[in-house]
Amino acid sequence: MKLCVDLAFEGAFAEKEAFADATVYTPDLGPDLHELMPFTTERETGILALSGVIGRENFRDILFLLSKVHCTYDVHPSETCEWLVAISKGSVTTRRWRRPSGSGTSPWAHGNSASATR
Repeated sequence: MKLCVDLAFEGAFAEKEAFADATVYTPDLGPDLHELMPFTTERETGILALSGVIGRENFRDILFLLSKVHCTYDVHPSETCEWLVAISKGSVTTRRWRRPSGSGTSPWAHGNSASATR
């Protein structure tokens, strides 16, 4: 996880003052960095395939999933927005079945022969 903390103090301060418990301050401890995996075309294809399942009920879940990709793969975080737009534009919910004009009943009603032809 990438974390940036911006603290504002009046005047000079000791770094350990940023902690509620100064005993946890360990200035000699270096960061534990992991190497990011390469971001492949196959991975992007898999991400864009989410257009087959995205909908109003899981939009936030998919956004949350996309927002974490850059923590594991070597890809810029801004791609999250690009993927979300592409996934949404390709969504099956944007290509919903339309009710036939002049039809007073739903073509998806149980037993309706029109539903078998979809």
